[in-house]
Amino acid sequence: GPITFDAVDANDNVDTDFVELADLSVVGGTGALTSTPAAASQPFVAGHYIAKAGVLMLTRSLARVLGPHGITVNAVSPGFIDSGSAPSEELEQMVGKIPAGYIGELDDAVAATLFFLSDEARYVNGSNLHVSGGWGI
Repeated sequence: GPITFDAVDANDNVDTDFVELADLSVVGGTGALTSTPAAASQPFVAGHYIAKAGVLMLTRSLARVLGPHGITVNAVSPGFIDSGSAPSEELEQMVGKIPAGYIGELDDAVAATLFFLSDEARYVNGSNLHVSGGWGI
């Protein structure tokens, strides 16, 4: 079932009725929380980026609280990925701004997520992996 929390105080004490985290994927004791925060600022979508920063802080907080239970929580932050959701013209305009020189594929983001879910990442907790070809740096 879903893992629930009320609040986590400064001593990591958990009260268990407040926030329900039904979408936390738990596979073999590992949780993966994904997000797409951008490293480059865009002033007209400040609220969007503030929310994404909140997801990253939630990732770190959950990693600390759930770590003692054998659950790791990490974030994947994809850059420009050709997922079919953006017009190809828009993606092509971004290629010159990506140090890798190309748009990522879905397999790139999937591979990062699968890494976090693997035994090789069992000691990785509270991390954010940018899958962006260097975009935003």
